[in-house]
Amino acid sequence: GAQVIALSATAGASGDGERSAKLKEVLTEIVEEALELKKLLAPIPILYMDEDPSRVFAGSKRGKAEFPKFTEELRTAISMGRRLQSPLREYAVLSGRMGEGGEGLTKSKSSPFDINTPDEPEVLRVVFHEYQNAVPILDRCRVMRNAFLWAVAKFGVDINGCHRMCDDGPQAISTAASLLQFVPGLGPKRARKLAAFANVRPLSSREAIRQAPDAAISDLVFDNCAGFIRVRDAFKSSPPVTLSVNGYVYGKTGIEPEHCFEEVFRFNPSVAECPLDFTRIHPAHYSMAWAVVSRMLELENSADKDECNRRVVNFFDTLFGKSEENSELLANLSFDKFHDIVGHFELDSQDRFNSTMELVLQELRAPWMMNVAPYTPPEGGELFKLLTSLDESEVLDTLTNARVVGVQENRIRVVTELNLPGVIWSRDLSDESQARGDDRVDVGDVVIGCITECAIFRERPQLQLVTKSSVLKEVDMRTKSLEVALAKPVKRKHKVVIQKRVINKEYFSNVTYVDCQKLLKKKFPGSAVGSIVRPSSQGPDFLTITFKVYEDQFFNVSVEEKGKPEDLPRHLCLGKKLIVDDMEFEDLDDLYANYIETMQRLFEKIKLHRKFVDSLSTATSSLRVEKERNPKSIPYRIFYGELAVLKFAYLPGTQVLTKSIRLKNCRFHIDRRDTSSVDGVINLFKQMFAEEQKKRSAQSSQQYSGYGGYDRDGRGDYRQSY
Repeated sequence: GAQVIALSATAGASGDGERSAKLKEVLTEIVEEALELKKLLAPIPILYMDEDPSRVFAGSKRGKAEFPKFTEELRTAISMGRRLQSPLREYAVLSGRMGEGGEGLTKSKSSPFDINTPDEPEVLRVVFHEYQNAVPILDRCRVMRNAFLWAVAKFGVDINGCHRMCDDGPQAISTAASLLQFVPGLGPKRARKLAAFANVRPLSSREAIRQAPDAAISDLVFDNCAGFIRVRDAFKSSPPVTLSVNGYVYGKTGIEPEHCFEEVFRFNPSVAECPLDFTRIHPAHYSMAWAVVSRMLELENSADKDECNRRVVNFFDTLFGKSEENSELLANLSFDKFHDIVGHFELDSQDRFNSTMELVLQELRAPWMMNVAPYTPPEGGELFKLLTSLDESEVLDTLTNARVVGVQENRIRVVTELNLPGVIWSRDLSDESQARGDDRVDVGDVVIGCITECAIFRERPQLQLVTKSSVLKEVDMRTKSLEVALAKPVKRKHKVVIQKRVINKEYFSNVTYVDCQKLLKKKFPGSAVGSIVRPSSQGPDFLTITFKVYEDQFFNVSVEEKGKPEDLPRHLCLGKKLIVDDMEFEDLDDLYANYIETMQRLFEKIKLHRKFVDSLSTATSSLRVEKERNPKSIPYRIFYGELAVLKFAYLPGTQVLTKSIRLKNCRFHIDRRDTSSVDGVINLFKQMFAEEQKKRSAQSSQQYSGYGGYDRDGRGDYRQSY
């Protein structure tokens, strides 16, 4: 049955964690009901998880290849479950051939790691830090590769487990190779060959990796990588047998008959498997582990060598099965008891023996748990960030608009412009004493408050606000001082600083132009979400509307605010009149309904027009092809130039000409003429071109005709003169 339920912390399009919290309540009730009906023997924990890395997998080539018939939502859910079980494995499958690293970073122009792959490793699309894209891609790849190497060295790779996570052979090989490429001392090329070999027949021991054909596992390579490859549960496939030829046996040399452990030779997987292959203990130190267990079980003086080895194997078998008795024996065992056998191990010094023996003991007590912290569910600020995608430092001590949704005597419940619930306690309402919430505001009112605390209340994010005038003025003055300091001129180029506005509209965001481009990059041009209203770099008396008109083309419109109250800070209020070009609007809703939506429809019609192309180069090539087919025609195209300026490209002769079109007052303007439709501006362009042709003909006639370009009767008809 299920052991855990992984729940997305940002379920729903809003991403505010509210739907996640409600879903968790429903799932908790279902689990409790199943326990009451005895359909479950134990409660199932429900854990929040960040779904963004799983979204990357669901949309990746690897995810689509592994689950081609599944929807993206289902692939996301599968990835979340697998990442909870093995985060390292799930991230590694997105790494491509990142393990090649090194010199390969500069060999490929298209990709820093995989010469045969035109795309960058998909793991780089996972957001680990908000400023990671500022790091050059080659440096970021090297850091990521080193992180994988460190993690694999710490936790190892269960090579048989890699294949069990995928039913399909090629996908299983790819999964195993993704992790094995980061095994220190192995390398990506040997990793792929070893993964293909293990897919045919699961490895029975570490020694079996030597048998991989074409993998070139030499003694040096084996010594370097064997300790990081785990062979899990292989020894359980067959009953314990005598290890006289498989491992390290107890014997006597006659020199020190009481304390002697003779290494016969290395493991032969055709005879038996060794449970130590699942531990972090290197095969070169198996003799130490054997010595520890033999002395602990008081088997040194045993005459029956086969029985001695059988008991040691049984001990390891029960130890890794979490036997409390054996674990207690190891916990009370100290490496001080083994000083008398130092000479039987090829180590440089007493200190080297002590450190190695201590590591062996730690590994026997808890295999693969050395320096590994147990998983703890996110709490406090970490859970707040997971549910809201906001850092506490970004929210605290900032001003926000809040809509009142509930009024009580001692508190007011609100919803902030961040779409997060909040509370204003009566003591924080006003500087006046004995302020009551029900006397000051009503449901539906909008108030301005300062966020003073971010908390998790009943597994839901909640903000605490203060609306005291003294606090608001202090925050406003502190913000202005910071902005003045940041606005000081410097010689080098610095980050653009905007003054955040307190506007509670779903189409408004406090972002810079660069951040606005990132938000709009995945939006569809001309759609309802293809535009953002944001603060203007001109100051608090202006706003800017940014439209996405095509793939990487963005059109900006300035909005001037007039009629602001004089007794409030400029950035805390909105003008009573909003001016765009020659148009005037009452508020943002009026602006959105009568201007933004109209412009969005225009941009959509432009993009869908049959004569629209993506660039001037595309227009040039298509115009020349069309001109060759019909030399008498004058072909034309529409495209966006620099700064998203709409232009005509046309080919009347041998040279491609362009003409700009201006968008103003929701109309197309071309040479002092305007129209409201795409076809209308095309007709205007054709009329103007015909008039220009006539004008050129008239000028030519005046130059070569003795009558100044007119007939004798003065009718003024244009004539051509050659």
